[in-house]
Amino acid sequence: MLKNTIIALGILFTVSGTVSAVGVKVGIVNMKQVVSKVPQAKMIEDKIRKKFKDRTDALIALRKKGEETQTKARRDAMTLTNAQKREVQRKLKSLDSEFNLKQTFLQDDIALMNKQEQASLLRKISDAVNKVAKKEKLDLVVTSDSVMYVKPSMDISKKVIALLNNPKQ
Repeated sequence: MLKNTIIALGILFTVSGTVSAVGVKVGIVNMKQVVSKVPQAKMIEDKIRKKFKDRTDALIALRKKGEETQTKARRDAMTLTNAQKREVQRKLKSLDSEFNLKQTFLQDDIALMNKQEQASLLRKISDAVNKVAKKEKLDLVVTSDSVMYVKPSMDISKKVIALLNNPKQ
């Protein structure tokens, strides 16, 4: 274990020395900051919300119908016959099953669309990072998650955000 650690540190120092010796220009991008500040992320949320609004509203109405049926059953419990009580219980179970099934399908569809839209956004961000890297003549761009410290002058996040906010630059 110690031997492996020493070898890894040796390789790291060798690579670090090589990078600084050849003058590699490195840029850092904070992906969380970029995703949170670009308008495309908000547009994704709005697009998903709009696309699934009818199904969400139908699910809310179904839940409300179930709650109303349950409230009515409690209120009328003393006057209902056993057969009527069983019928109400069946109706409640049916509504509950229908609600759970529709909710699961809706959540799956929302997750799938969100995944597709996020992948598209990440491609756009990657393209913007590449454009900024070429413009700044960077040899390497690393995400801020993979480094412990970075000089602020190496952070290209604001430039990437600016490019995504105004793609005609």
